[in-house]
Amino acid sequence: MSGDTTELTTEEEFYRRLDTLIGEAVENDLTIEGGWACRSMDGQYEYEALISAVDRSNS
Repeated sequence: MSGDTTELTTEEEFYRRLDTLIGEAVENDLTIEGGWACRSMDGQYEYEALISAVDRSNS
């Protein structure tokens, strides 16, 4: 993710990095819509990440 190695300690930083990651994917014509399971190696957490495009053409 653009070499960002700072520690992730705030929700704001999480959102900023996520926004940057999605922006880079779109700029590089990657298909990023869908769902992914996100699990820690030790099984302490499990989340599902979902990404869907928003059509704002009628706004």
